[in-house]
Order: sequence, then C-alpha cells, then structure tokens
Amino acid sequence: MGVIFDERKYPVVDSAPTVRRTVANFNATDWAWVLGTGLVGLPIGFKTGLASGGRARIPTMYTGGIIGLMGGFCFALQNSSGRLLGLLPNEAEVEEANRKR
Repeated sequence: MGVIFDERKYPVVDSAPTVRRTVANFNATDWAWVLGTGLVGLPIGFKTGLASGGRARIPTMYTGGIIGLMGGFCFALQNSSGRLLGLLPNEAEVEEANRKR
C-alpha cells in the first residue's frame, strides 16, 4: 500500500479500501465520468480512423471508446477511493457508515 502525505481533511470511512469496496462506492457522478469519457472517445477514434484513409475508422472508433471508458473508470476509481480515505468531501459516505453502525 502506498503512503499518503496529504493531511486528511474529512473523516476516514475506510483506511484501506479494496477495489471491490471502491467500485461499490461509485456514485452517479463517477458513473457519468465513465460513460462520458467513453462517449467522447468514440468520435475522436472515428476522426483518427479517417486520417488513415477511412479503412480503419470503425475499429479506431471502438478503440477510442474503450480507451475513454478505461480512463473514466480510473478517474472514478481515484475519486471514490479518495472519498473513502477522507481526502475528498465524503458526507454521503460518512452518513452511510454511521447508519450501518
């Protein structure tokens, strides 16, 4: 596990969240990032495929979409784990943790 040098400004919900817990903690904004970046990647990939003479426009469109989805997923994973670790605002996570106790 890495070392965090930033001071935690918010309550810690989970000091060592697993990937499963982090993905389960995704909120609507996180999923919007995943889908939004995937959708933005599609036309960028299509435009890139046109530069190769047009033969590769559909495969590069799919590749651009997949790259966008992966980038958005990584960004959402980082935001979700930041909320669980208390590095980002996490009012909803703290309320849920208090309800479970």
